[in-house]
Amino acid sequence: MVQGILQPRNEESLFATWLLKDKGKGATEDRLLVITADRILSITSKAKIAREAHLLELEEIESDSPSTVCHVTGSLEPANVMPHTHTQTNKQVD
Repeated sequence: MVQGILQPRNEESLFATWLLKDKGKGATEDRLLVITADRILSITSKAKIAREAHLLELEEIESDSPSTVCHVTGSLEPANVMPHTHTQTNKQVD
């Protein structure tokens, strides 16, 4: 499943693990957390990319044990949203 998603993007998985996403009110959803050389992806059990971000956009990943991820801080965007584009500005220094 992971290879089918990453191969068209010319990316390779460096790490992948199944997680339970807390949807609130006691509901959970299986998600596959995939880390490539430069991106982190959250993939649904139906092989759809739910969210993704460049690793440099992440600020913090919290965990209370080696097998859990409690909280991710940064701009892990929904997959259907275009990534932020950063424009370079040329400033003159006096």
